[in-house]
Amino acid sequence: MLIVADDEPESAPLRRALIDGRACDVAGPLPAVDALRFCSRGIPPVMLVHLRLKDISAAEFCTLIRGRANGTRASVLFFGSPRGRRGVAAAVLPAADGYVSDSDLATITDRIQALVRQATQSNGEGLVKQYRGRHLEAYFDRVEITVDRVRVDLARRELALLQFLVTHPNRILSRADILGHVWRNENDGRSRTVDVHIRRLRVKLGTAGQQIQTVQSVGYRFNE
Repeated sequence: MLIVADDEPESAPLRRALIDGRACDVAGPLPAVDALRFCSRGIPPVMLVHLRLKDISAAEFCTLIRGRANGTRASVLFFGSPRGRRGVAAAVLPAADGYVSDSDLATITDRIQALVRQATQSNGEGLVKQYRGRHLEAYFDRVEITVDRVRVDLARRELALLQFLVTHPNRILSRADILGHVWRNENDGRSRTVDVHIRRLRVKLGTAGQQIQTVQSVGYRFNE
């Protein structure tokens, strides 16, 4: 784990949360130029990059790092406050895998571990193209979902969420796993995003929706 920042005091709470959570070994904070030299010896699986770097922009740093990654996954989370009025979303979405706010520090370990699992995952755990169960039939390649032979219309994100759940039947999936796989770099890191979409999906799926079980304080499981 590498923290890229010019302002050490501002990154101190984040570094402390990572060390206390024992998520991984922590290097830095290092200024952007020193961080690039550090990465010449090997790209860390996850980097935390301050939005206000002195020498280059955070987005430019991400571009340089990913250009050096040689096909391996280089996961980046931004932290700190952005310059100007464009807001965090505008700064994060094109370049990084998410944003860490001060209120996210309690869940930072889970988010880091989810990104590490994605980075080290073997080539292969692909998503299922079709699923046939007791109530649910799903053909994801042609966007055809039926419950007890009645067609169900799902929004794009609900469809991706369902596909991820049925790809891993009877397995507990943490909210961080779901955010990382379904939302990728389009989320703000809040687990409530998952809860809201799960609730909508259950309602739309009716009897099949009852197969989506809440695992208290952990995440969700699709029961077969």
